[in-house]
Amino acid sequence: MTYRKTGRAASLAALAAAGALGFSAPAMADDYVLAASKTHKLQILADGGAAWCGQNLKLRMVLEADSPDAGNQASQLDMMNRLKTPITTDCKTASSADMTVADPGKPSASYRAMASGGWVFAAVATPVATVPTPVAPPAAMQTAVPAAATAAPVALQPTPAQPTSPPAAAALAAPSKVEALPRDMNYWGGLLRWVHDNPSLGQDDAILRLWAFHRYPNEYNMVQNQEFKLQPLLQRAKADLAETLSLGNLERVTVVVNTQFGSYDFANQRFPLSLGNVGQVSYGEPCCGFQKAPSAFVVKLEDIDSLTGLPMAPAAAQAFTERRTQWGSVNRSLYIAVTIKLRDGGFQSNGWNQAVALGTVDSAIIYGDDRMAALCCVEITVNRGGV
Repeated sequence: MTYRKTGRAASLAALAAAGALGFSAPAMADDYVLAASKTHKLQILADGGAAWCGQNLKLRMVLEADSPDAGNQASQLDMMNRLKTPITTDCKTASSADMTVADPGKPSASYRAMASGGWVFAAVATPVATVPTPVAPPAAMQTAVPAAATAAPVALQPTPAQPTSPPAAAALAAPSKVEALPRDMNYWGGLLRWVHDNPSLGQDDAILRLWAFHRYPNEYNMVQNQEFKLQPLLQRAKADLAETLSLGNLERVTVVVNTQFGSYDFANQRFPLSLGNVGQVSYGEPCCGFQKAPSAFVVKLEDIDSLTGLPMAPAAAQAFTERRTQWGSVNRSLYIAVTIKLRDGGFQSNGWNQAVALGTVDSAIIYGDDRMAALCCVEITVNRGGV
């Protein structure tokens, strides 16, 4: 796939990636052409023309009628997931991307990717249109219809170890309240603890620049090289950082882990979670190499195995997978917001410009997509193994 640049030369990284994949140059279009392939007969366009870059990217995949990827969701996702290079190279302020696929002869499909999830795209369920409630027939004509099994969303909280037994056959009840996620997650949660443990950094120009980039990215990008206009913004960032430090729960950090759920385990009535190599979680600085800030915060988890899977009754599990099935493929991507309690001492430098801490899983909430707007699934316990 070839990546198109506007107003400057293409980056070496993007050109190298394009050459290695053997894709053609993109055709011209009114909107910014982020990528194109003559072999796959498609283009990926970004709204906004030359001003396409922003925090939330709006993208469209347009396929020709004879594209070999038409109707092939797996191939389309593969093409989407190659966009990480041009996005991270040419739009460092982006935090999410929404993709609409214009597939000839098929309804439009929607996908989303997040910087926090490594720019991996996943299908987004299309909202169901509201229809008028039908008038009930006379009582004599009514027949009983069993209620559809649903998987109720709940927050995941740690519980003491319990004897192993199969989950109950019914779906779990929804919680009365789910606490909102913290405003500053991933790298930013680590930075807050780092500044708290090193108070002089709260006055440091480089740290204030980084915080201004985080809180006010559009304003910062406009004035970062204009010292007189930059100073008022840095003072706002300084006040905001101090207020955030005074309000935050700095013993804990929350990180977002993208995971997959496996094929249903009928014997144990649950979906296994494919957590991969997440014995530690690492979140790098999102922009620009600011001095005096670690390039990454790394948390080594002592109990990652406590997240064992998604218990779900068979009927609820079937309904759950059917809701996530499109074109014969199940979207198995989930996002887990894991709150980690840091061990005493917080983050320590490892000599490689990284800050490392030890921690344990405090709680976890599973979401159906990377917007963290809707909960997913049922309760899973954080098994302490008797701790």
